[in-house]
Amino acid sequence: MAGVVVRRRGPRLTAAGVNRPVWLVLIASALACFVAPVIFFLKKYCCFTVVPTDRFFYPSWFATVFGWLSLVMFTGMTGLLIWDQLR
Repeated sequence: MAGVVVRRRGPRLTAAGVNRPVWLVLIASALACFVAPVIFFLKKYCCFTVVPTDRFFYPSWFATVFGWLSLVMFTGMTGLLIWDQLR
């Protein structure tokens, strides 16, 4: 991997110069919270723009509403978690 320094210190593996691997896991989780709603939105957007409306594979009304409500709830919960941590 280019740009990532991996060292072996005793029984644990230290990546990118971070002495506490727990921080690396927390940073990865935080990035996942930011990226996941974007990926979810792009998936929904591509589903509605790429699949023709007269096809069998186009999502039903219920799937459409459920998907958008899930996106709003997921983004809202992520925002609440971020706000709670910054508060």
